[in-house]
Order: sequence, then C-alpha cells, then structure tokens
Amino acid sequence: DHRDLHSFPTRRSSDLSNLTDIEKVNGPAISSNKKGNFIYLQYQTPSLDYKNTTVLENGVLYYSLEHVFSNNRGYYSDYVNLYGQPTLMLYNKNSNDSEWFIFLEKGIGLEVGGNDITQILHFTPQSKEDFMQNIAFQLGLIDVLPVGVRESAGTTPEL
Repeated sequence: DHRDLHSFPTRRSSDLSNLTDIEKVNGPAISSNKKGNFIYLQYQTPSLDYKNTTVLENGVLYYSLEHVFSNNRGYYSDYVNLYGQPTLMLYNKNSNDSEWFIFLEKGIGLEVGGNDITQILHFTPQSKEDFMQNIAFQLGLIDVLPVGVRESAGTTPEL
C-alpha cells in the first residue's frame, strides 16, 4: 500500500512554511481573503460543495484543512498504528456526526466518522493549551460532547 498519509496537496505543515512553499505544492488558490493577521486560501476539492482551506498567520502557515472523499488518505487505524493513540479527542460544537482525533506531536488531526476519515487537519506541532486556544477555537472544536449529541458519539473507532 503506497498511500501517503501526509499528502493534501499540502503534505505536512513541517514541509511548508510560507505562501511560496504552499503555492509550489498546491498551485494558486481559487479564492483568498484576509482577516486581520490571517490569510485564508481556498482550494477546489472533487466536490463542488467543499473547499480545502490553508490558513497563514503573518505570512506563515497556521493550518491546512483537507476534505477527504475516499480512503486514499488511509483509515483512522492506519494513523493509530503509525503514531500511537491520539493526544486529544474533540467534538465539533455545531455537529454530532463525527469526532476529531488530534496527534499534537505530529501536527495531524483527523475528523472521523466510524473508521472513515472525513477531514485531515495539518498544523505545526504544539502544546494542548496552544492548540485549544488557537486552532481548536477557530475551528469550533471543543473537548466536551455538545448538548444533545447521540450516545454513540465519543467512542473510539474500532481498530
């Protein structure tokens, strides 16, 4: 199996550091906007309904978020076998369809429904406190189940 668990088109955050690096890998963004110190770059996905996002803060990569539409990025169990158990399990405060598993030391986050990866987050490895205050906050991720979430949420996928 030759799947690259780190490709997005952005690969790993540690491989990219600025807009020039990102454009070399991803090509030009289909749209961009600036909010304060942040630049949000949008890239087309196989679905017209979703865009991959790369965010720079002060010109430096902050995070990239990739929507996954098949198993070409592997399965949750592949990442656990490679990296061990995730550091954090988080929830989207606006949805109860999936959980996020964060590997802080590796700079990887996975949104998982069942054993299927639906999104991959690439970021610079950081402490739990920094991640929660910055990236998790910006993405609306929380560490407690939102009110009204189904009982099956909050369980680790089968390996």
